[in-house]
Amino acid sequence: MRSFKKTLDWLLVFILVIAMMISISSLITDNWIKSDSWSGGLLRCTSGIYKGKNYWEIPCIDHCIYKKYSQAALIYLVFTVFFLACSFIWLFVIIHQILSLTIISRLIRLCLFLLAFSMQLVAVGCWLGITKISFGNGKEIAMEGPILSILSCALLPFAGILYQFSLNYYSEDELQELPDMDSIQVENRKRWHYSLSSNDEHEESNNSSV
Repeated sequence: MRSFKKTLDWLLVFILVIAMMISISSLITDNWIKSDSWSGGLLRCTSGIYKGKNYWEIPCIDHCIYKKYSQAALIYLVFTVFFLACSFIWLFVIIHQILSLTIISRLIRLCLFLLAFSMQLVAVGCWLGITKISFGNGKEIAMEGPILSILSCALLPFAGILYQFSLNYYSEDELQELPDMDSIQVENRKRWHYSLSSNDEHEESNNSSV
């Protein structure tokens, strides 16, 4: 049972590390957007007349495409950084759980997972919602970056399911390790009888000495 739990926990660590690495890769890659006249990463153009410029540095009138990509990039960046921070803390907690070192309560551990998942979901959802980019046809097409971000988000529910199984197994072990109440009562009675007999012997010895 314990070996299975350890395997489950290390599998959870593996999935979480992969999700974090994919999320970091989405921040690093310069392949987010592609159109006929230009292409770009999360924060800047990588080809075209504005190559090398950040989206917010490009001269832009209201409602131009670079403005929306600038807003979407800022939101994605902020929420992804929060996601990585929460995931790192959660990973640290899980490793301590594997080592049988409980440092925070289960409720806080669960909240960390939900917070991490929410941050990544908001990051991906806001970027896609603001840019309204397509993955097939359109003036601008989503490339590697958005796909990586969605993949990272898709891995987290599997991590959550494994984590729930892990918590259930730890709960069962904790219940098994609790002492049986009947055995406690029997042990207490034995100690009580032993104490009474010891007192009687002590009194008899005192009487005999007198």
